[in-house]
Amino acid sequence: MASSQTTHFGLNQWAANDYVIREEFNEDNRIIDAELNKITRSAVGSYTGTGAYGSSNPNSLSFPFAPKLVIIQSAADSKYGPLFIRAGVSTTYCKQDSSGSATTVNWSNGGKTLSWYTTSSQVAYQLNSNGHNYNYIALG
Repeated sequence: MASSQTTHFGLNQWAANDYVIREEFNEDNRIIDAELNKITRSAVGSYTGTGAYGSSNPNSLSFPFAPKLVIIQSAADSKYGPLFIRAGVSTTYCKQDSSGSATTVNWSNGGKTLSWYTTSSQVAYQLNSNGHNYNYIALG
Protein backbone atom coordinates (compact mmCIF):
# COMPACT_ATOMS: atom_id res chain seq x y z
CA MET A 1 0.00 0.00 0.00
CA ALA A 2 1.31 3.45 -0.97
CA SER A 3 2.52 5.50 1.96
CA SER A 4 1.98 8.91 0.31
CA GLN A 5 0.32 10.71 -2.60
CA THR A 6 1.35 13.45 -4.98
CA THR A 7 0.31 17.00 -4.10
CA HIS A 8 -1.79 17.94 -7.14
CA PHE A 9 -3.60 14.77 -8.24
CA GLY A 10 -3.27 12.44 -5.29
CA LEU A 11 -1.36 9.81 -7.27
CA ASN A 12 0.14 7.04 -5.21
CA GLN A 13 3.79 7.19 -4.15
CA TRP A 14 5.49 4.09 -2.79
CA ALA A 15 8.39 3.97 -0.37
CA ALA A 16 10.93 1.15 -0.66
CA ASN A 17 9.19 -0.94 2.03
CA ASP A 18 5.57 -0.33 0.79
CA TYR A 19 3.54 -3.15 -0.72
CA VAL A 20 2.47 -2.41 -4.28
CA ILE A 21 -1.26 -2.97 -4.83
CA ARG A 22 -2.70 -3.27 -8.35
CA GLU A 23 -5.87 -1.32 -7.45
CA GLU A 24 -3.75 1.71 -6.60
CA PHE A 25 -2.23 1.64 -10.10
CA ASN A 26 -5.70 1.33 -11.64
CA GLU A 27 -6.99 4.28 -9.61
CA ASP A 28 -3.97 6.36 -10.65
CA ASN A 29 -4.69 5.53 -14.31
CA ARG A 30 -8.32 6.66 -13.89
CA ILE A 31 -7.15 9.96 -12.39
CA ILE A 32 -4.58 10.52 -15.16
CA ASP A 33 -7.14 9.69 -17.87
CA ALA A 34 -9.67 12.14 -16.42
CA GLU A 35 -7.10 14.94 -16.17
CA LEU A 36 -5.78 14.38 -19.71
CA ASN A 37 -9.35 14.59 -20.98
CA LYS A 38 -9.59 18.13 -19.57
CA ILE A 39 -6.69 19.43 -21.65
CA THR A 40 -7.77 21.81 -24.40
CA ARG A 41 -6.98 20.56 -27.86
CA SER A 42 -5.64 22.82 -30.56
CA ALA A 43 -4.86 22.71 -34.25
CA VAL A 44 -2.96 25.25 -36.30
CA GLY A 45 -2.47 25.46 -40.02
CA SER A 46 -2.67 27.52 -43.14
CA TYR A 47 -4.23 27.46 -46.58
CA THR A 48 -3.78 29.33 -49.85
CA GLY A 49 -6.78 31.17 -51.27
CA THR A 50 -8.24 29.99 -54.58
CA GLY A 51 -10.12 33.14 -55.61
CA ALA A 52 -13.53 31.44 -55.43
CA TYR A 53 -16.33 32.76 -53.21
CA GLY A 54 -20.06 32.62 -52.60
CA SER A 55 -22.49 29.89 -51.56
CA SER A 56 -21.45 27.59 -54.43
CA ASN A 57 -17.74 27.92 -53.50
CA PRO A 58 -17.42 27.70 -49.72
CA ASN A 59 -14.09 27.43 -47.92
CA SER A 60 -13.69 24.35 -45.75
CA LEU A 61 -11.39 23.19 -42.94
CA SER A 62 -11.48 19.81 -41.17
CA PHE A 63 -10.09 19.09 -37.71
CA PRO A 64 -9.41 15.90 -35.71
CA PHE A 65 -11.76 17.21 -32.99
CA ALA A 66 -14.79 19.49 -32.74
CA PRO A 67 -13.39 23.00 -32.08
CA LYS A 68 -15.09 25.51 -29.83
CA LEU A 69 -13.36 28.46 -31.51
CA VAL A 70 -11.63 28.99 -34.86
CA ILE A 71 -9.70 32.14 -35.75
CA ILE A 72 -8.71 32.74 -39.38
CA GLN A 73 -6.47 35.61 -40.45
CA SER A 74 -4.73 36.68 -43.64
CA ALA A 75 -0.99 36.12 -43.28
CA ALA A 76 -0.20 39.40 -45.06
CA ASP A 77 -3.23 41.71 -44.93
CA SER A 78 -5.42 42.33 -41.89
CA LYS A 79 -7.91 44.47 -43.84
CA TYR A 80 -10.33 41.56 -44.27
CA GLY A 81 -10.09 39.63 -41.05
CA PRO A 82 -9.69 38.09 -38.70
CA LEU A 83 -12.73 35.86 -38.86
CA PHE A 84 -13.72 34.48 -35.45
CA ILE A 85 -16.01 31.46 -35.51
CA ARG A 86 -17.44 29.91 -32.37
CA ALA A 87 -19.24 26.59 -32.36
CA GLY A 88 -22.52 26.89 -30.55
CA VAL A 89 -25.94 25.34 -30.23
CA SER A 90 -26.82 26.42 -33.76
CA THR A 91 -24.86 24.96 -36.67
CA THR A 92 -25.05 28.20 -38.62
CA TYR A 93 -23.53 31.53 -37.70
CA CYS A 94 -23.99 34.63 -39.83
CA LYS A 95 -21.93 37.80 -39.43
CA GLN A 96 -22.79 40.93 -41.35
CA ASP A 97 -20.37 43.81 -41.62
CA SER A 98 -20.93 47.51 -42.31
CA SER A 99 -20.70 46.98 -46.08
CA GLY A 100 -23.71 44.65 -45.98
CA SER A 101 -21.73 41.50 -46.72
CA ALA A 102 -22.47 38.46 -44.60
CA THR A 103 -20.42 35.38 -43.79
CA THR A 104 -22.41 32.20 -43.35
CA VAL A 105 -20.77 29.38 -41.39
CA ASN A 106 -21.79 25.73 -41.22
CA TRP A 107 -20.47 22.89 -39.07
CA SER A 108 -20.69 19.25 -40.20
CA ASN A 109 -19.08 15.87 -39.50
CA GLY A 110 -19.97 16.04 -35.82
CA GLY A 111 -18.60 19.58 -35.56
CA LYS A 112 -15.20 18.60 -36.98
CA THR A 113 -15.63 20.23 -40.40
CA LEU A 114 -16.14 23.97 -40.81
CA SER A 115 -17.27 25.60 -44.05
CA TRP A 116 -18.05 29.26 -44.74
CA TYR A 117 -18.90 31.61 -47.57
CA THR A 118 -19.68 35.26 -48.08
CA THR A 119 -22.61 36.94 -49.78
CA SER A 120 -20.34 39.83 -50.73
CA SER A 121 -19.14 40.38 -54.27
CA GLN A 122 -15.57 40.57 -52.92
CA VAL A 123 -13.60 37.36 -52.48
CA ALA A 124 -11.48 39.01 -49.78
CA TYR A 125 -14.46 38.99 -47.40
CA GLN A 126 -14.46 35.18 -47.61
CA LEU A 127 -10.74 35.12 -46.77
CA ASN A 128 -10.02 33.30 -50.02
CA SER A 129 -8.19 35.77 -52.29
CA ASN A 130 -6.31 33.93 -55.03
CA GLY A 131 -2.75 33.10 -53.97
CA HIS A 132 -3.04 34.75 -50.54
CA ASN A 133 -1.96 32.77 -47.50
CA TYR A 134 -4.25 32.46 -44.49
CA ASN A 135 -3.43 31.11 -41.03
CA TYR A 136 -5.86 29.56 -38.60
CA ILE A 137 -5.97 28.22 -35.08
CA ALA A 138 -8.70 25.99 -33.70
CA LEU A 139 -9.28 25.44 -29.98
CA GLY A 140 -11.41 22.67 -28.58
